[in-house]
Amino acid sequence: QIKSLCGIAEDATSAHFCHLTSVDAILLAFDFRVNASLRVINALHNKLTDEGAKKLVQVGESKPNQIKSLCGIAVDATSAAFSSRGLTSVDAILLAFDLRVNASLTSLDLRYNRIDDEGAEH
Repeated sequence: QIKSLCGIAEDATSAHFCHLTSVDAILLAFDFRVNASLRVINALHNKLTDEGAKKLVQVGESKPNQIKSLCGIAVDATSAAFSSRGLTSVDAILLAFDLRVNASLTSLDLRYNRIDDEGAEH
C-alpha cells in the first residue's frame, strides 16, 4: 500500500517543501489523507497557484483535528514572524487557514511582503 506520494516518512509529524507546484499540492493532499501523524507542513513561498493553495486548505478543513498548519507554524506557537519573506497573495490563503485553526496564535508579523489587497482579504 502506498503511504506517500511526496516522500514523507510514514511517522512524520511535519514537512517543509521547496518548489511546490499546484500539481504537487494534489499529491500532498493524498499524503495528508493517508498519514494520520502529519500535523504541520510549510508550503509557503512556493510555486502554488490560488487553486493549489485552496486545495491544501480544503484538505486541511476536511481533517480539522489533524492538520494544524500549512505554513510551518508550531502547534502551540503564540506568534509567528514572516517579515520580509516575499510572501504573496497565494501564501495569504495558507496563512488564513492557520489563523482559523491555531487558537493560540495571537501575533503574526507580515510586514514587508508582497501580499496585495486581494491576499489581505483572505
